[in-house]
Amino acid sequence: MALDMYLPTSAWILNLTGIQIETPLGIAIDKLDSSLIIVLSILIWSKILGKNCSDLFLCGGAWRKSLLIGIIAFAISASGAYFIAMLFGASPYSFLTFLGWLPFILIFIIGNAFNEELLFRGQFLRANEEVMPKFLANLAIAIPFVLHHTGIAYTNDVLMFLVFLFPLALAWGGIMQKTNSIWGSFLFHAGMDIPVVIALFSSLSQ
Repeated sequence: MALDMYLPTSAWILNLTGIQIETPLGIAIDKLDSSLIIVLSILIWSKILGKNCSDLFLCGGAWRKSLLIGIIAFAISASGAYFIAMLFGASPYSFLTFLGWLPFILIFIIGNAFNEELLFRGQFLRANEEVMPKFLANLAIAIPFVLHHTGIAYTNDVLMFLVFLFPLALAWGGIMQKTNSIWGSFLFHAGMDIPVVIALFSSLSQ
């Protein structure tokens, strides 16, 4: 996360391309850059430590079951995205506007959900389970994960967002524990990020 914060690669890319950060494309590029830095750092560090893909929940486990859970959860989350976005203060938008945002929404949610699931649960859930009961192992990650979002600026009510996020964080950890696979929680997380990105993009025109 420190590398992500201090490496100016996103600024370089945006300056070279002339893309403004306060646009859907600029935000998507910034998120993709951030996600690549975090994910590559984790993979390199894990390799140095001698971990394999199953240690990070990236392979093995009941991945088919995990994927099915994730697809269903993603579909349900996506179907309610408009109403949840309104709840978090999104400005009204048209279907054509949403279609224009869609490629950038997909870049954002894929990058953000994967890097956060790997950064928090993928790295630490199995290690926590070695020293504490499963629920506490999940809770010990859910709390810092939720607190990590205290500085968000894409909702008018941060406290409501954090209260909404906490049971989701426990659910994502629970799916990973049940299936020993990251893919269900990743897809569920990505689906729940859709209204967040809609609220963020809708605020750009204000």
